[in-house]
Amino acid sequence: MARFTKIQWCDSTTNPVQGCGGCELRNAVASMCYAGALTDRYGKSNPGFADQFERPELKPGKMAEAARWPDLSDKSRNRVLKADGRVSREAKPWLSGLPRHIFVSDMGDALTEKGFAHFNGKPVTDKTLFRFLREEVIDVVTSSNGLRHQWLWLTKRPQRLHAFAAYAIGQETWPANLWVGTSVTSKASLSRVDSLCKFRGKEVTKFVSAEPLWEQVSLKKHLKKLHWVIIGGESGRKRKSAPFDCAWAESLIEECQRAHLPVFVKQIGGNPLHHGDDIDVSSSHGDVMSEWPKTIRLRQMPVSRVRYPQSC
Repeated sequence: MARFTKIQWCDSTTNPVQGCGGCELRNAVASMCYAGALTDRYGKSNPGFADQFERPELKPGKMAEAARWPDLSDKSRNRVLKADGRVSREAKPWLSGLPRHIFVSDMGDALTEKGFAHFNGKPVTDKTLFRFLREEVIDVVTSSNGLRHQWLWLTKRPQRLHAFAAYAIGQETWPANLWVGTSVTSKASLSRVDSLCKFRGKEVTKFVSAEPLWEQVSLKKHLKKLHWVIIGGESGRKRKSAPFDCAWAESLIEECQRAHLPVFVKQIGGNPLHHGDDIDVSSSHGDVMSEWPKTIRLRQMPVSRVRYPQSC
């Protein structure tokens, strides 16, 4: 977890579950998952990580700790966060005036379904996991501390949200300050968006993170049921990262604008192109907006449908 993060669309991160059962970013053929790479490097010596990424661990108390962090919706507090080289909200003007945005599950997938390390000396079943997530996620975001913040829960297993919601609280009463999102990397992963869009809660904000995007995709048929789209290319050295054509971002932006949907272009990756021509970038993330084509310099946040209590 991190009270300060360089991830452009949020302020902080936290992880009720560390590790993941695997996805297209972490498999036997390739490993381009930054969460997995960090766990490989630090997991054995740092209790904040899982010992092994493929052996997910339940981490009680992480959400509650994050909930106690100061509220940020007061613009005057946005300057306080610059100490020790940490990321200040001054670098993220699109978040100014909004509650603290906390990314849930940047270092794993809380809805992973296999491979868990034992918890309290016992195997982790779906019932164990769902009870844990009800207490650690739902109870925390609806607490007096949690209600001050905006929580963004990202999973590559959105189909499991339905079963969890049925167990924990019901889709119709899902907390409005707990957004749910899924990741898309290619056309092969678009079925995740189908599952996400079936989530029925009336006040639920649903978002798609199209990052790292490996090919052009269309979200046109889903946009009426979505509220936000994030776009990004794959980080890494130019020779090692997958190419990202900014024309793919232009296409998604056009679709979203026609549907009046906010779009957030996070980065263009370490190997960006524009209609097939190379783009020089100074960062392996490709996150310097002035180096992008002007047509994709867009970082918009969705309008929240909930009123947040202010800190005293």
